[in-house]
Amino acid sequence: MPDLILSVSNNILKASVLSKEGLLQSSVDVSPEIVDQDGSINNTQELAQAIFKVVEGFTAVKKRHLQLVYLLQPSQSELFFVTSSKNQDSLDTFIIEEAKNKLTEDIDSYYFAYKKIAPFVYQFIAVKKQLLDSILGLSLELKMPLKAVLPWVLLLPKFMQSNDPAVFISTNGTSDEKMLALAELNGIYHVEEKYTFKDAAAMNAYIDELRVFKKASPINRLYLVDGEDDSKLESSFEVSRLLELDEDFAQAKGYEVHLMAESMLKDNPELLQTQVNALNLLPLPAVSRSLVPVYAGVAMSAAVVLLVVSGYVFLYRPRLEASRLAASNTDNAPTVLSQETQTNDTTQGSADLEDEDAIEDLNKEDIVLRVENGAGIAGLASQTRATLEELGYKVEGIGDSDKSGLETTTIQIKESKKAYASVLEEDLQDEFTVEILTDLPEDSEYDVLITLGSN
Repeated sequence: MPDLILSVSNNILKASVLSKEGLLQSSVDVSPEIVDQDGSINNTQELAQAIFKVVEGFTAVKKRHLQLVYLLQPSQSELFFVTSSKNQDSLDTFIIEEAKNKLTEDIDSYYFAYKKIAPFVYQFIAVKKQLLDSILGLSLELKMPLKAVLPWVLLLPKFMQSNDPAVFISTNGTSDEKMLALAELNGIYHVEEKYTFKDAAAMNAYIDELRVFKKASPINRLYLVDGEDDSKLESSFEVSRLLELDEDFAQAKGYEVHLMAESMLKDNPELLQTQVNALNLLPLPAVSRSLVPVYAGVAMSAAVVLLVVSGYVFLYRPRLEASRLAASNTDNAPTVLSQETQTNDTTQGSADLEDEDAIEDLNKEDIVLRVENGAGIAGLASQTRATLEELGYKVEGIGDSDKSGLETTTIQIKESKKAYASVLEEDLQDEFTVEILTDLPEDSEYDVLITLGSN
């Protein structure tokens, strides 16, 4: 089924469908009584009527064959990083408390979730409950299956397929106020929808101030999402367009974000299972953790419950299928925190208890560790040293590894100290994908060499 991609910004409704005849696109003004300036939907019925009028002009497609993809504007989602350490008593509680300090409104007014994107680093996303519930209601008015609700800013680093730091700017053609998004580790840690800068030097200083991972060299990769090139940026940044429109899409100016979303959903359908699709922020009924390890919500809002009665199973089947897939793939699925989480852990067997007793007999201070950064994430070795020292280890030194861009963390340990291998693996496996090697020479000045990867 073709996707009907919708976005509303500055009271302008944009709609597009990629058909066999090419990109069909149209726009129409909508009054503040229908959609607020900030994109909040006030009247789903009248917005549905406006959409019907737009779709009627797309004679190459039939309305009953369309499925809805709704794009959220930068101000309609809140995105930031939360960093933690290994010894957090409860990661969920810690992240919620951190989020309370960063969210612009009370946390109870949001659907929200987090996903680990690097050791000690989590991408947090929150969307207003009222907005998401309104979009669900809109799809009922349209009688169209709702395929996805996409905060398009979160698509930007996914589109580039890079963990490297980058700046994204939407120029809106003529305005001096820019949408500024800062990305690293394939995630978004800062968004400012109306940013004004005097020159490139001022913007560089501002970006450096906001950086999560401090490095000697500034960020120099800058992507224009839409609009014209800005000469004030060219001297300090390597400026590229996010999308180079060829002859087939020359008329798509102003619809670049629609094209990006269309491309992402076509080439990376697994994104529907992740927090990039805000439908996955909706809490599902609690079930056994052994069946659904990450969806732990116990109830939906009253509006969503109403949608269940009105035909949720039919309209949102794509989401239900994505949820089942996500339940079997915890690497992609976000941890939903919008409702109180429920654990259903089973009692440990006697063999596991015996293993824990054996681990406790080992004195962590009896081995000497060195930690090296092979991931290229600034500050990772220092953070890991602090975590290991809090756990009782003796870390004699840290530094950068000769290797770079590693994903898996290797623990090289002396044969004489291999009894500690399982202890180290246990202490690091929550943050890293670990590989144990007992090949460290016995004459090394340290007993263990940990080379950190990004996963």
